[in-house]
Amino acid sequence: MVNTEKLKRLKMALPLIGIGIFVYIVQDIGPEKIYEALMNIDPVLMAISFLIFFPRITLSTYKWQLVAKTQGIEVGLPTMIQINIIGLFYGTITPSGLGDWMRIFYLKEESGDCFGKCTSNVIIDQFIELFSLFILALFGSLLIIEYFPGILVALLCCGAFFAFIIFLFEEKKRGKRLLRMVYDIFVPERLKQKVAAEFDAFYHGIPPLTKLVIPFLIAVFCYALFFVQIYIVALSFSI
Repeated sequence: MVNTEKLKRLKMALPLIGIGIFVYIVQDIGPEKIYEALMNIDPVLMAISFLIFFPRITLSTYKWQLVAKTQGIEVGLPTMIQINIIGLFYGTITPSGLGDWMRIFYLKEESGDCFGKCTSNVIIDQFIELFSLFILALFGSLLIIEYFPGILVALLCCGAFFAFIIFLFEEKKRGKRLLRMVYDIFVPERLKQKVAAEFDAFYHGIPPLTKLVIPFLIAVFCYALFFVQIYIVALSFSI
C-alpha cells in the first residue's frame, strides 16, 4: 500500500523544506539579532529546560504506547521514543506540524502492522493531545475571561466543531458513507480492494473511550510540563 521509494524521497524532502524555512526565518529576523539573543541566554535556566524535555518526551511516548497496546500494536518503549523524536523533528520543520504524521510509516515499519491500524493509532494519539490541550485552554480561559470575554465562547465553538467531526467519523458505517464519494472518484480501481482493507483495519483498531482515560491524563500532565518548559525558556531569554 505504501510506496517505499516515495517514502524515502519524502523523508529526504522534509528536512530540505525545514532547512529552507529555517534559512528564511533567520534572514527575516536578522542573524545579528539572533546572535545577540543567544549571547544573553541564561545557561542555567536553559539547562533546566532541556532536563524537563527528556521526562516529558518519555511520558508522552508512554502515553502513545498505551494507546498502541490497546490496538494490539506491540513496539518497545525505546523504539517508540525514537519514532516520537523523529516525528517531533519532522513536525518542527514542516508547516502546521504535518511532518509528525511520519510516525505512521515508522510505526508500520517497526510493528509490522497494517497501514490502516497505524494510521488510526497516530490519529487517536493526536486527538488525545488536542483534547488535553483544549481542556487546559478551557480552564486557562477562565483566568483571563475578564480581559478577553469572547475567548470562552470561541473555545467552546472549537470544541463543538471537533466533537462533531469525531461524531461523523467515529462510527464505521457513517464514516464509510461520508468517504464513499472520495473512494469512488479518487481511488484507482486497482487499489480499491487494498484501500477498503486498510479502511476496515483503521476502524477495527479503534479502542473504547474507557481505554483512553489514562493516556488523556498523561497528556494533560505532559502539556503542563511543556508549558513549564516554555516558561523557563522565556525566562532564560529575559522575556
